[in-house]
Amino acid sequence: MRGSPIVPEMTADDVCGFLAVMDVHGIRVWLDGGWAVDACLGSQTRPHGDVDIVIEERDVTVAVAALQGRGFAPVPRPRVGRARATE
Repeated sequence: MRGSPIVPEMTADDVCGFLAVMDVHGIRVWLDGGWAVDACLGSQTRPHGDVDIVIEERDVTVAVAALQGRGFAPVPRPRVGRARATE
């Protein structure tokens, strides 16, 4: 369609590459959203523009530094519904 913004696609290779980077740094990642569904189904069911993840708060600094080292930059967004585990 004319004038439509170009939406980047997050491919399965992109997700696997991201997970590999996190693994190298010992960061546990939980997939959420569409890629989580596709991971459970064992195949990609539709195009994805992003990947939704959950990591432990203690790993945020290392994760951001690892991604910045690969040319990524943070996208400022409001933090919504941050959950904290309590003992």
